Parts: sequence; C-alpha cells; structure tokens
Amino acid sequence: MAIITTSLANPPNPEWWVPNTDVYISEDGLLVIEVELAAIKKEDFEVTVDANRIIVRGERLDGGRRQRCQYLVTELRYGPFESVPRSAA
Repeated sequence: MAIITTSLANPPNPEWWVPNTDVYISEDGLLVIEVELAAIKKEDFEVTVDANRIIVRGERLDGGRRQRCQYLVTELRYGPFESVPRSAA
C-alpha cells in the first residue's frame, strides 16, 4: 500500500494554507479523497487531475468578520489554499 502525504511543493504564494487531507482506498476498492474544508461553498474550490496529481485549490472567505470582531483565539485559516496529495510509492 502506498503512503500518501500532502504538501505544497511549489506554492503559488507562501501565504497559502494546506487543508488536512486523507487519501485512502475504500472497502469497495474506490479511491477516496477527504479534505477538511469547513465553511467552504462548493463554488469556492476546484478539484483538478493533472497527470498523476490531484489538486484541490480554492479560497475560504471570512465574510469580513476579521474587521468586525475582536478575536481571542485564531486557529482557522482564511484565504487561498491548495492541497496536492502525493504518493510516496
């Protein structure tokens, strides 16, 4: 079984973030890609297959909240993101 890692090999911009991603073969033998993208609409991201790479790219918008709120803890990432799962095999 191949080990899959997620990275930004050549990020378009160093400020882009990488969502948590799992890639596995299901019990039915299907390739499953799970990307943790809370609060993102389907029109705000795209999935591209390029040769042997799967690229998940998009942007999580904050709706202007950052200017209207006083944050006490900030762990969520906003802005552009990209996930490129790579097989180690």
